[in-house]
Amino acid sequence: MMVNSRIASRVRLVISTLANLTGAITIEVRRLNRARIDSAALASMQPRDRRKAVKAALAAHHRNSSRCC
Repeated sequence: MMVNSRIASRVRLVISTLANLTGAITIEVRRLNRARIDSAALASMQPRDRRKAVKAALAAHHRNSSRCC
């Protein structure tokens, strides 16, 4: 019976770890998606305006972020 409780304990630990990992991945994907600029909007811009828009979006994306993508 002791072996079963160890296995159950390890299974709970694995489930908890996977839940934490999944949550962290979800947060990162949402953060990265917020940094996107619509490709149709970019395609319609002049190169100089496009560069400015991308740089501004990246600056906003990285502002107040403890981690960088």
